Amino acid sequence: MKQLKNLFDAVFREQEMSIYQYCLMKCDYSRSVAEDIKQQVFKTLWEEILKKNELPAVAIRPWLRKVADHKLSDYYKRRDVERKHIEPLCADDPRFSTVQDLEEEVNRTRLDHHIDQYREQILSQLTPSERQIFELVYTKGLSYREISAITKRSESAERAHMCRVKKKIEKIVKTFSENL
Repeated sequence: MKQLKNLFDAVFREQEMSIYQYCLMKCDYSRSVAEDIKQQVFKTLWEEILKKNELPAVAIRPWLRKVADHKLSDYYKRRDVERKHIEPLCADDPRFSTVQDLEEEVNRTRLDHHIDQYREQILSQLTPSERQIFELVYTKGLSYREISAITKRSESAERAHMCRVKKKIEKIVKTFSENL
């Protein structure tokens, strides 16, 4: 297992920036999308290594790019379907000026149920800055613009920070759910 991890680490170090730049170029220079796709690509590589106990028997960079293309295609299909169904809702509700506002509210609602169920355990596993943004978003219901005024960081930095906190919370909730 250690040899497989070392093999993966070597490929990751060698190919990470190349795959990130490739994804960045393919997704209209959206850093967050490129980062997510890059992570999915290397997760797929790790799963492939575990399944076969070796690297795929092809040139690795083209293989990684092909996986990235598939992941990007899936991302855009999923986004288009979601927007097709979400945009009409935005037009009907004055609280949501953009699709992104509505998507954030939907994601917030999904997490709320799990957060209420495991609130203390979740909070104990967050860092002070993660707890702060969590409390500002979920307890006080502040917008990212309001939070950025409090923290003196950009709105996009706060949005990215909350995205990382959500992913961490989802992992924590998944762990709790599996242990029940």
